Amino acid sequence: MFLLATLLLMGCLAHQEAIAQQIGGFQYREIADYSPYDDSRSFTPYQDSIMELLLKSWDEPQIIKKELIGGVDKNRILKHEKRDSVEAFVYENDQYNDILNSGIFVAYSSNSGSTWDYYYTGLTQDAPLFVKWYSKYPLINAEGNVQIEACLSSGKGYTHWPMWIPQVVKDGLLITFDLETLRKDSDGDGLTDIEEARLRTDPYNVDTDNDGIPDNLDLNPRCNVPRTDRTSVYEAILNENMTIPFYDIEDPLTIPFDEIAESHYCTDTTKTVMIVTDDPNIRSIQPQTQRVIFLTTEEFGDPKAYNPGDLEKLRVTSFDKQEDGSYIVHEDYSSLGYAYSVKKTSKGWVIKMISRYIE
Repeated sequence: MFLLATLLLMGCLAHQEAIAQQIGGFQYREIADYSPYDDSRSFTPYQDSIMELLLKSWDEPQIIKKELIGGVDKNRILKHEKRDSVEAFVYENDQYNDILNSGIFVAYSSNSGSTWDYYYTGLTQDAPLFVKWYSKYPLINAEGNVQIEACLSSGKGYTHWPMWIPQVVKDGLLITFDLETLRKDSDGDGLTDIEEARLRTDPYNVDTDNDGIPDNLDLNPRCNVPRTDRTSVYEAILNENMTIPFYDIEDPLTIPFDEIAESHYCTDTTKTVMIVTDDPNIRSIQPQTQRVIFLTTEEFGDPKAYNPGDLEKLRVTSFDKQEDGSYIVHEDYSSLGYAYSVKKTSKGWVIKMISRYIE
């Protein structure tokens, strides 16, 4: 009997530890009077109405007006509430996630919506949480913190167009987002500790790569690698340089060897992507349109390290030399892929796009 009780206790503790690990450092408790997960309510009523308009637009044009709350599209808001002078909502955002799994953010106002603060929770809708917009629990608790009822999913499931149906492993969780935890910025660089964990930057160092650009503004915050003669080629490709011509349309683009990209900086809405590579020619780039988190293959494969998980993955190959002395470079972003031909001349690198494909 003692052995059985011990095993049950160990199983319970392991279960609680698994939940805590997926939820992060936030308080949670299991509740008995929860609203059971209902896959027919995956979309909020507002999202359902938008979907109806989109479906109708196949037959007849529809004017869809974007409605905003606190500067955020209502289509992205999962739950919204006002309590005295406090107004808050939980919403989805793809800034730190891929296009299939949105990050969960909290918007909070203590002055009836006159000004807003926006916080990343580090969690992902449907993987591992599903936030229930139909919960009867208030969004703002008695202490003024934000709480959500959710269920825990395995990250697996199936697609029932246009919905993703998660595989629920634990229902009836009430999670509290302590505002101090959400706001914590140990080094004062403008990125919260939760954001720095996602980006793999140092939460105790304003400038992780010591390049003179603080982490919150740096579009390549983890790598300070000397430029090479190939850096400008990768910059043209990764910065979505629309001047790169398709091979059978125009003359190819020539990039001088000493070309240095104009400095660009992050904003509060800059998209973040991840590239896994050991190639210093790629790691030395100065991005323009998005923040790039570079990981070495060792860092990416380290099971003990924090997994950035749902960051959008971008793949760029090293120069692949051809028989005619030119090189081929491939770029894959989400389901889109591109191939470029690159050749070294006396005037610089000559580059042209040779194929586009959808995976």
